[in-house]
Amino acid sequence: MEQRRGQRRSPLLFWLLVTLLAPDAFGGVGSEVIVRFVKTPRPFSAFDYAAFVFEVLDEEDGAACRRCAISCKLDGNFSNCDSGQVFYRGLGDGEHVFEACGSGSRGRQCASYNWTVDTVAPTANVSVPTPFTNDSKVPVRILFSEPCTGGGGFRCSPEYCSLLVYGAGHVISSTLKTIQAELEFSVQVGISTDIQYGRLLLVMDKDFCIDAAGNQFRRTLTSSYFLRFDRRQVFVNIRTKIPEKLLQFNGNLRRIEATNRKRNLRIYLQFSEPVLNSSVEMLRVLHVNAGVLLPSNGSTLGQRRFCFKVTGISSMNVITINFAASSILSRQETPVSAVDPVTFLYDAQRPSVMLSTAADTRTRKRSIPIIINFAKPVIEFTASSLLISGGHLLSFREVSWSIYTGIIHADESVISVEIHENITKDVAGNMNLASNRLQVRHYSVPIYSEAVSIIATAAFAATSLVAAFLTVSTASLLSSGIFSRPTTYLISEPTKT
Repeated sequence: MEQRRGQRRSPLLFWLLVTLLAPDAFGGVGSEVIVRFVKTPRPFSAFDYAAFVFEVLDEEDGAACRRCAISCKLDGNFSNCDSGQVFYRGLGDGEHVFEACGSGSRGRQCASYNWTVDTVAPTANVSVPTPFTNDSKVPVRILFSEPCTGGGGFRCSPEYCSLLVYGAGHVISSTLKTIQAELEFSVQVGISTDIQYGRLLLVMDKDFCIDAAGNQFRRTLTSSYFLRFDRRQVFVNIRTKIPEKLLQFNGNLRRIEATNRKRNLRIYLQFSEPVLNSSVEMLRVLHVNAGVLLPSNGSTLGQRRFCFKVTGISSMNVITINFAASSILSRQETPVSAVDPVTFLYDAQRPSVMLSTAADTRTRKRSIPIIINFAKPVIEFTASSLLISGGHLLSFREVSWSIYTGIIHADESVISVEIHENITKDVAGNMNLASNRLQVRHYSVPIYSEAVSIIATAAFAATSLVAAFLTVSTASLLSSGIFSRPTTYLISEPTKT
C-alpha cells in the first residue's frame, strides 16, 4: 500500500511511458515499422480488467504493415494479439506492464505501457486515546488507508465535517490538525456537560471522497468508534465472607462480624465501575492492623472485584482494614469515593468457664448462690445448660454476656454444679470448654442443741437487762445525794454480781 501511495504522487508522465525498445523507432535509419497505442487503461485503474488497441504502421507511408509479425506480452507472459487488440481480465492489484511488438524485414520494433490496478476502496480508522472518559473534550485521530483527496477529501467546518458524531456531543471544527498530509488528521469532540453519563458514536461519513483510481470511500468496522463518558461518583464496598450476627448491647442492636475459620479471612473490594488499577497497586493503599494481605487469584468481573486474604495472624485478633480509595481510578479516570474501615474479629480460642459461690463450701443455708464466669462473652447460654445434682435451681439471671448468677436450693447434703463442654459458644463460633465442678456441703443442727442454744441466749439477755437496770438505779441515787462520792466503787459492784 505504501508503494502504491508513492506511485500516485509521481508525475503522470512516469506512468504513461511508451518505450520504444529498438533504436530510431519513429523513423531513424534502418527503421521499418512504428508501434502506436490507440487505447489503453487509465494510469490508475479501479478495475481488474484492461483492453489495449494498438497499430503497427509502415514507417514509409504510415499505412498498416501487412507483412509484419505481431506479438504481445503482459507482465512478461506472451499472449495472442495479431488483430492489434487484446483484452485481459482478473488482474491483481498492483503494477502491470503491457508490451506490443512488430517485426519486419529490417528489424523488430516494440512499445510498452505501465499502469496500476487498485480495486480497494479507501477507508479510515477512527480512534480515541481511551474508550472511557469523564472529560468534556476528547481528541479523535483519523488515519486513512491511502490518500483520498478526490471530491474534496477529509474536511471539517462549522457547517460540515466528514467525521459525524451521534449523541450528546459535537465536533469542534477549529481544532482540526493535519498530522500527515492526505493521510492522518486529528480533531477534538466536545461532550455535553448537562448529561452525567452516556455514549457517543463517532463515524466517518459515506462516500465523501475518492482515491486516485476512482474508488469511493467506504466505511469499515474501524471507521466508527463508541466513546463512553461517565461523570458519576464511583463507589467501593469492602466485603468479607465472615458471618454477621445481630447482638444486643445495652438495649441497642449491633452488627458483629466474627469467625474462627481462617478460610473466611478474605477481603473483597467491590467497585461500582471497572477500575484501571491492578491488585498489586491496590495493596499499596490497602492497610491492615494485624497480619499480612496477599492478593488472591480469581475472576475480577471485568476489573470490578478484587480479593485479598489475611495471613500471619495470631489465634485471636481484632482486624481493621483501611483503604485509601481516592488513589484508585475508574476506567473513566474518576477517583473512587472514600469508604469507611471494616473491622471484624478472628478468634480461634474456646471460651473457658469458672463456677464459684459466695457461700462457704460447708453451710447450713439451703439457698446457695452461684456465680458463672466465662472468660469471654458467649451466646445461647441458658439455665438448662447447668448440670445440678443434690438440689434444684431457684433463680437464674444474666448479668452480662460473660457473667451469670443463680440460686440453688439444697435438697441433699452434697450439692454439685458443673457445665459440660460444647454447651454454648462465643460470637466467633467456638464451643465452650468444660467448667470446674462446684461442690457445697449442707448440714443441719440437732433440735436439742438448738434448744440449749436458745435458752442460753435468753438467759444471757435477761442478765444483761438486770445489770443495765441496776446501773441506772445507782446512778439516780448518786445524783440525788443519798450516797457520797467515795461510793463510786459501789457503782461497779452490781455488775460484778
